[in-house]
Amino acid sequence: MAINFPNNPSTGNTYDFNGVRYTYQADGYWAVTTPGTVGIASGAEVITGTDNAKYITPKAMEDSDYWNARNDGPGSGLDADTLDGTQLSSILRKDSGGVITVGHRIEAAAPNVLFHETDQALDQKRWWLGVDGSQFAIQTRADNNDWISTAFQLNRSGVLKLAGSPVWTSGNDGPGSGLNADTLDGIESIDFSLVDTYKGFNTNGRHDKFSGDLNTISSNSTYNFLNTDVTNEPSGIGAWGFINTKVHTSGIPYRTQVCYTMNSGEGKVYMRSLVNDVWNLWVSIGQTTKAEVDALNIDADTVDGAHLSALVQKNVASVSTAIHKLSNDAPRITYYETDAVAGSKSWSCGVNGGIFRVDTRDDVDAYIDNVLSVDRGGELKAGGDVVWDQGNCPKDLVANGYQKLASGLIIQWGFTSGLVGTTRTITFPIAFPGICRSVQIQSTLASSNYVHTVNSKTASSFIMQNYGITADYYWMAIGY
Repeated sequence: MAINFPNNPSTGNTYDFNGVRYTYQADGYWAVTTPGTVGIASGAEVITGTDNAKYITPKAMEDSDYWNARNDGPGSGLDADTLDGTQLSSILRKDSGGVITVGHRIEAAAPNVLFHETDQALDQKRWWLGVDGSQFAIQTRADNNDWISTAFQLNRSGVLKLAGSPVWTSGNDGPGSGLNADTLDGIESIDFSLVDTYKGFNTNGRHDKFSGDLNTISSNSTYNFLNTDVTNEPSGIGAWGFINTKVHTSGIPYRTQVCYTMNSGEGKVYMRSLVNDVWNLWVSIGQTTKAEVDALNIDADTVDGAHLSALVQKNVASVSTAIHKLSNDAPRITYYETDAVAGSKSWSCGVNGGIFRVDTRDDVDAYIDNVLSVDRGGELKAGGDVVWDQGNCPKDLVANGYQKLASGLIIQWGFTSGLVGTTRTITFPIAFPGICRSVQIQSTLASSNYVHTVNSKTASSFIMQNYGITADYYWMAIGY
């Protein structure tokens, strides 16, 4: 756009063009003098950096607080070099590391921080650190944002879990915690006789020897002793024996001692008590020897008049010639295998709830498993599952039927008619739970001048194809 200024102007002459006023300067150039308008500097103003008309020159712009290449960067004091007044050095960048020197707060319905490892498999890339459901957790997620697992959990009560399982701490230590760390082979400490509370038992399976005054034994204990090494023993005992001490719950002033002597052919037993710190005299239990009792041949040698030969001894094998009746709310016979591992030593055979059962029991006599059972209707179960026999195995013996076998194998069969030059979908009487392995088809025609095939099969049906004349077909399928 060209502006035709007046010829031979004098200093101070003005010229208006399109709403902008131009004033002729003493240096021979026209300058914009309309307020709010940026003017073009004259040649002299460019050189000296002055602008008598108070307009912008390149020199004045260079020396002023305008953002340019010479004052770009931190410390310029210009907002153009900050983000809302904050320098870049105080901001974390996502493409470089940094150090946070003050506390930050993440606030949301489930606040968390995501760690995304780009070089891992799809289901192992995402880890989350945060709070969800009032618990602090470390979790891993798949790329579709579905939870895969919770590796770490900590609730407000201080309960710590790893992979969903409680961590053993001093807070949950002890009986009743449900942790194996609080048991010995699954048995709580209260079920053991502790060495420091019941004395006299050696780790070699024998009793410790006691020497000294029998009156001074103040703990629940069983010791062996030599007659010459102890005092306050029963008078007239043999060379050695055992001393068993029981302490009352009220404390040491109340105790009972039983002394078992090991004299050849006798084996007498003595007993005494401590009451209010005073020992009673030893009392012999059974003064008569075994030989003397045998010679008497009195009823004391029988049980209600029956000699031992007519009774069943629990530690001697015998034959019972009569029918015996067990009568209570759950009658049973228990077989206890002494050389089996704890928890599997006991087997029980009996009746409970109107069902004859064979069970295995743990060492505290609690049912573990209903191994074998039969009810009055003849239904037999093994491990809680019904045992199949000829009368109850699943089957449907019809034209289009099936038979389930105990192994899980299923055989199905059927008949279809009038198929010619086309396909037909055959639906199985029942769907195979897993897969159909094989389908066989057989035409009723004697001629072989036709072709038939099985095009496809699923767990619930198959498609057959006839390429020839009209025919009827028998089929059989096997699967599981």
